[in-house]
Amino acid sequence: CATHINHHLPPPRPLTPTAMPSYPGVSPDFPGLVREIKHTMQTHAGIIRNAAGMAAGLRTLERVIDLMEPAGLTSPEEVEAFNMALVGREILRAALDRKESVGAHWVE
Repeated sequence: CATHINHHLPPPRPLTPTAMPSYPGVSPDFPGLVREIKHTMQTHAGIIRNAAGMAAGLRTLERVIDLMEPAGLTSPEEVEAFNMALVGREILRAALDRKESVGAHWVE
């Protein structure tokens, strides 16, 4: 069982964020982008979903990622914001691939 396996694994190593290269003149508003990520996920990846909304959310998150990526992630908050966008993008991609309703999530 999983508990037995977990007791026999070595302890996890602490993760340290790796800073991405910085590009001069590129400075997105990370707090504003975090608000946009949250709004996008609440609007397009909620319990009731439809393909058009999920596709719109996916486009928004891809645009946000494109803004963040070349900026260079220099703080834990920026790394967290970038990770939020990446995870949101993968959630929407997976949701678009699934055509049936599952559990509490309903596909219109």
